[in-house]
Amino acid sequence: MIKHYLKIAFRQLNNHKTHYLFSIISIALGILCFSLSAYYVKEGMNAFTGWQNAGRMANIYVKSPTDSNGQEYIPGKELYALMNNPVAGIEYVTWLEKNHEVNITFETSHGIEKPFLCDILKVTPDFVFTYSVETIDGKTPSLKTGEVFITELMAKKVFALENPIGKVLHFTKTEQDTTTTDYYTISAVIKDLPRMTGERADIYFPQTTPVAMEHNYRKAITVLLSEGIAYGEIHKRLQKQFPPFRE
Repeated sequence: MIKHYLKIAFRQLNNHKTHYLFSIISIALGILCFSLSAYYVKEGMNAFTGWQNAGRMANIYVKSPTDSNGQEYIPGKELYALMNNPVAGIEYVTWLEKNHEVNITFETSHGIEKPFLCDILKVTPDFVFTYSVETIDGKTPSLKTGEVFITELMAKKVFALENPIGKVLHFTKTEQDTTTTDYYTISAVIKDLPRMTGERADIYFPQTTPVAMEHNYRKAITVLLSEGIAYGEIHKRLQKQFPPFRE
């Protein structure tokens, strides 16, 4: 009986092979589309849930009453005050500035210079605590003036099996650029941050630019709240301490 069913099946396949071929291709494409959609949804969610302390992190901003789009910002004066005298319930205040495809030159131990296009992020000291940054050895690094962090992925790309700690890099100069070259030492190799997050970069520099009091900073301030504190309570404290937040 099994042989009989197999003969019928093969006969049906032979008589309608074009129809079955299109059906198989359609099913395969459907599975592929579903898999890709699920993958990108998961990666997209990393931008919000990929952090160790995601439940305690928040962006701080004011919505402009004169901007029809309600674009978020935080005045420089308030940013400076937050960083130097945080509101009770806020443990860390992080100010970030990102630049895409910056020309960076790395120097190897053999005296060879390697130029790369890198995404860089300028961060304040609280960055490592807010985003739970760790080295590949599991330690929390400390970023000082004149030093940089490099990600594990970038370290492998530039140095392969060579130890990058202590190596030097600098911004690649152009023929028109006659300013003094600033050299930075790689002080730590950190674990790659979650994909699809705005804080993911190749190299992390210390933020040395002073806060411009009259400038409005957009979507660049992240805070880590104390455990057990509600977002609503922090909102009330911000409104009480800083007039712009009353809007």
